[in-house]
Amino acid sequence: MIKHAEEWYQRYFESYSTKNYEIFIEKMRQAIGHDYKLSNTPLFLSQNRFNRLTSIANSVVKLLQSPIYQKQVTATGWFLPQNQMQTTDYFGDIEFHLSPSEEKIMEINFNPPGLVGLLEVLESSFLEAFEILPTLRVNQGFEKLFAETISENFKHKKIAIGVSHLSSSRPYYPHYKYFEKILGKYGIDGRVFYARDVELGKENLPVWNGDYFEKIFNLLIVKVWQDRPKAFFNYTKVYQHHPELFFLNPLGWKLGNKSILSVFHNIEHDPLGLSAEDVENIKKASLKSYLLSSFTSAEDVVEEFGCQERIVLKPLNNYQAKGVEIKPSFETIKNVFAKQRDNYIVQEYFAPGKLPSPQNISPLILNQSPDIVKTERLFSLRIGFFNGKSFGARAYTFTDPPTYGALMPVVVVQD
Repeated sequence: MIKHAEEWYQRYFESYSTKNYEIFIEKMRQAIGHDYKLSNTPLFLSQNRFNRLTSIANSVVKLLQSPIYQKQVTATGWFLPQNQMQTTDYFGDIEFHLSPSEEKIMEINFNPPGLVGLLEVLESSFLEAFEILPTLRVNQGFEKLFAETISENFKHKKIAIGVSHLSSSRPYYPHYKYFEKILGKYGIDGRVFYARDVELGKENLPVWNGDYFEKIFNLLIVKVWQDRPKAFFNYTKVYQHHPELFFLNPLGWKLGNKSILSVFHNIEHDPLGLSAEDVENIKKASLKSYLLSSFTSAEDVVEEFGCQERIVLKPLNNYQAKGVEIKPSFETIKNVFAKQRDNYIVQEYFAPGKLPSPQNISPLILNQSPDIVKTERLFSLRIGFFNGKSFGARAYTFTDPPTYGALMPVVVVQD
């Protein structure tokens, strides 16, 4: 239970109506043209707690911007040129697990994170459907800010949206298309294309279907890009010749991979040029984390954390929780250590937050089967950053083992 929000949850459950939830679903369907899974319960956060979370997020962004940290990260080779990051390239979010009194960083999501385009419409649709007046709308203005930023103050009018052709990206396609709508609202011709299909035109400029484009909004996950050099050969060539056309700089993916969790854990001893306040923010929000390669044996890993139940193994460059092992068996730890120790980080376990379970409504989740519903009261929170500072929030219902379920609006209320 999130203690500061108990009263708000009580009011919400007492006035809950299935009709309001259906209105919420329909508003999202009309806007997106697709049924994404939507939680019927929001995440209520007090103003004070939200402010604390945004302060942590701003400190994390300052770390990502640290010249000392960037020098460390770019000292190793990469498959793409490691070009200078601009302020506009800092677009992502920080995933938190919350307890009643603590917030802990789980990971950084860069490049940019999944379903982020729905930030503003998710918030507005929910608040209108349930007639809730928050203290502030944390996602308000996102769509205009996005269009203004990517077009460089509306200078560019033709923007390609580069996406993956792989089947794993199909569930996100309506989300990709929604970015077309956002750009279209502001007179920008934004079009979704498979990244693999780009051709090089005059002066190696990007061409899709015979049309030249002034900018590329890259929604191709960098790990997918890196693992398939032949499929994305032309896309890579465009980046090599014209990195200035890409929004965002793919280097953000490397800066934000899971190895940064060990940097957070060590921040007190290696502050990377950050202020005392930023160091303290990150220190309080970080969990014990080490590169798996820093251990000499699987036994040493267990000894450091006390027991297997306090361990989470995470691949350094994964997405969608692929390869994550929560409270792994000793055999699993030994196997990962023996075969993939250079590609994993080990992090202290911290449970996801849990929503209160109302007695008067069933925890309905769109498109979820009844046997999954009982696990959907867990959640993870994502505090966003855009243009180099904290902006926006959303949450997800969460399962254990980890998969992300329904989108959950975040509602900030007075303490």
